[in-house]
Amino acid sequence: GHQQVWDALKPYFKTVKDCGTAAGQGCFALGVMYKLLNGKDYSVYDNGNSAKSVLLDGAAIYTNGFNGNCARDIGRGNNSVLENSCGHFGIDINGQKGPNQLGRDFFHWYITKSGQVVPCGGLDDHFYTAADGTPHCDPGDTAGGGTGDPGGGIGCAGYVMMNNSADYLD
Repeated sequence: GHQQVWDALKPYFKTVKDCGTAAGQGCFALGVMYKLLNGKDYSVYDNGNSAKSVLLDGAAIYTNGFNGNCARDIGRGNNSVLENSCGHFGIDINGQKGPNQLGRDFFHWYITKSGQVVPCGGLDDHFYTAADGTPHCDPGDTAGGGTGDPGGGIGCAGYVMMNNSADYLD
């Protein structure tokens, strides 16, 4: 479950507010629609599904569990680090301040059964990368941006980590 994923991660973060899975607690901007990298509406994170918290530096984090048994395979082949994925988390690095947009101030990572944290859009991620391993992190991407919507931006954490740059924002 979503709360169990957060309970496992929580000791590694300094938090100032824990909203649990309740809606309307103020961990994310209340009622704010986040945007995909291409500007389309994406999601409101102040909902009653994910476990949410505010970190000491003001960043907001949410966690989702996949299915409770860490058996979701989202990697590109056998022996993938993502073969046994437990869930994912997203961090809005500046909390409630804008732009509240994937790939700009909001980034996603996977959590694996082996305890590894892997950026969405990393080389082994078959959801948020192209067949050649290129992360879906281009607002003009017409092949899909990992959210089922072209130019989505969920793969941008992988892009930034592989390229040590967010030059796609230029």
